[in-house]
Amino acid sequence: MKHVHEILINMQSTNKEFESKKEFIDYIDNLFGKDCKFQACSSDNMDANSAYEFLIKKGKIMINDKNKISLHPDMEMCNGHIN
Repeated sequence: MKHVHEILINMQSTNKEFESKKEFIDYIDNLFGKDCKFQACSSDNMDANSAYEFLIKKGKIMINDKNKISLHPDMEMCNGHIN
């Protein structure tokens, strides 16, 4: 099980943006494996699709003005994770 912050840290370190939800999910599945489950402070046992929905809902990622999925510019990580 991985923490969803690992997705955010990867996006942050690579400045990665995605053209679609499918591209985001495929990237996460390729990076961590299709069977990988994610957890967060308030949720667990999420697959890549559920992690996407969770991150959108929590305002960690967003659809930006270029119509791409990116980190929200005001995104903060909890529990001392680096922003």
